[in-house]
Amino acid sequence: PAYRLGGTVAVVRGNVLLLGLLALVVARLTRRLTGDPLSGACAAWATLLATPVSALASDTSPYTVMITAVAGAVDFAVASLGPLGARLSPRASRRYAAAAGLLAGVAVGSQPLGFPTMAPLLASLFVIRSEADEALTSGVYPSWLPTRASITRGLYGLAGALAVLGPVGALNRVRF
Repeated sequence: PAYRLGGTVAVVRGNVLLLGLLALVVARLTRRLTGDPLSGACAAWATLLATPVSALASDTSPYTVMITAVAGAVDFAVASLGPLGARLSPRASRRYAAAAGLLAGVAVGSQPLGFPTMAPLLASLFVIRSEADEALTSGVYPSWLPTRASITRGLYGLAGALAVLGPVGALNRVRF
């Protein structure tokens, strides 16, 4: 669709805009993991300056979409576990997991090379426990088994991915 709207120039402009979004996502993910805004800013600049995605943004390739979607999926997957030292409501956790799945689907749908990173990410939603899960199952349930909440979180992530990959698969069936 972008080629019909503005040709190659529109695609390159879209890729450059995605670079800005990538920097914001990386900054937010870093702040979420470290709690330090300066670390987030440094990570954003390092992402823009030290990765091949900056060079690929001037080309008509799907890599900028994929890399931005991968970073966003990781950010939402981490968010689905809740902030450190605090509890997240189950509803919010499921929403973040579905958003992670949706972006994982975008990553894989735009470039199949996203699959090796997104499959383990979605699988981790099934097994990694949040702090709220730990509080409910501490001492009662073996720590290496998934909880009901983690399985639900994983299913929401999988549903988000399938919401994108289903139509992409149907389109590719017709195209190829």
